[in-house]
Amino acid sequence: MSFKNRLKELREEKGLTQKELSKLINASQSKIAMWETGNRDPNSEDIIYLSKLFEVTTDYILGCNDEKRSLNDIKNSFFQSAPSNNEKNLLKIFNRLKTETYQEKAINQFKGYVDCLVEVESSTEELGKVVQSTPSKKNVG
Repeated sequence: MSFKNRLKELREEKGLTQKELSKLINASQSKIAMWETGNRDPNSEDIIYLSKLFEVTTDYILGCNDEKRSLNDIKNSFFQSAPSNNEKNLLKIFNRLKTETYQEKAINQFKGYVDCLVEVESSTEELGKVVQSTPSKKNVG
């Protein structure tokens, strides 16, 4: 579905006329009419404002996605899974740092530490693959 059709659909679902919508977004009624007829395209600020007004994603209002989800739905699903005990412990430790400067330093050091562990882990996995594929002395002719 195109932007022009999506906009009209969303406007009508809210029970708004073009004139009412134009007042809400501080635009002319003719601008709304041109959007809905496809004679004019909205700018990025208008798209963002409309998506917030109608509580849908910009992808939905642009017709790139048919999944009608409100921004609150997306935010809630993102935070839906409960943090693990390890995540809670990390957050408690992190929150003990009172200034952003210390928090940024801690993040950078932690990221470096994690990157190092990931590198060691992948190297260990690669070494394990090499060891498994190397023939043993028993199998050598």
